[in-house]
Amino acid sequence: MAIVEGVGYPNQSLSHFQAMDIWQTLDLNGTGSQGWLGKLVSGWVDQDGHPFKAMDVGVQTAQALASISAPVPTLASVNTYRIYPDPADSDNGNARLQALMKLYNSYPKTSPYAALLDTTALSAQDGSNQLHTADAKYQAAVTYPQGPFAAGLKILAEAIVQGLGLRVGYVTLGGFDTHANQQTTHDTLMKTLADGLVAFYTDLSKHGKADAVVVMTWSEFGRRVEENGSQGTDHGTAAPMFVLGNPVNKGVFGEPPSLSNLDTTGNIKYTTDFRSVYATVLDRWLGASSQDVLGGSFSAQNFLPAP
Repeated sequence: MAIVEGVGYPNQSLSHFQAMDIWQTLDLNGTGSQGWLGKLVSGWVDQDGHPFKAMDVGVQTAQALASISAPVPTLASVNTYRIYPDPADSDNGNARLQALMKLYNSYPKTSPYAALLDTTALSAQDGSNQLHTADAKYQAAVTYPQGPFAAGLKILAEAIVQGLGLRVGYVTLGGFDTHANQQTTHDTLMKTLADGLVAFYTDLSKHGKADAVVVMTWSEFGRRVEENGSQGTDHGTAAPMFVLGNPVNKGVFGEPPSLSNLDTTGNIKYTTDFRSVYATVLDRWLGASSQDVLGGSFSAQNFLPAP
């Protein structure tokens, strides 16, 4: 595992919503729409019969994966990723499904949205079929912990092991807004994070896939240095990022932020631009041009070997 110290950006926002937009869209004003991963995968999704070049496990697509040209499959569970038949007419389910596909295909091809509609419908149906076929064959090599985070990682492991063409997987763990009783809450969350990732890595390793996967974590901001009156901490600025996997150079990277030279709000000053972490993963792992995706040049960190 690599730990990247003091990750942030200039004039950091202390608003959850604006900060999340910044991290996910790279717009430092927090008004962006297309996600950085959405921009990356727009050329991947639906090529070569692989709807799952990217996958978000959750109830809604993360802003980081938002794309104007390639909707990313988003699912809460394998079982729910399907087009449900009408329970009042289950015998004609296939006929109804075929009729639905014909409706999509009948949309005027001259429309600027025709290709997107065709892609969305066909990808959803093909993806559902592929995922359920893979699920019937997949046997996890470990017992995953209970809870949605580990369940999401298990779905990503299944997609990797079963060869669904996954290049980017996304799963979220929330609850880190520890304004009160931070130690108990934070300890529990870090255990959830660690246990889930251990199961994920072990599963991939036993299936011979661990060398093909890198995990990167992020959060929209850290916590303030000084404790508040509720045994918690308020919104902060810079924070560490974790990068895990067999291909990763283990160690601590970046300059540790100073605890004695805080900004005017009592927060630490960032030492590593988050876009340099993204650039490293793009250039050195995903084989993409970070300059094209990020819209600028950012120095690579050495937690991944240079190509």
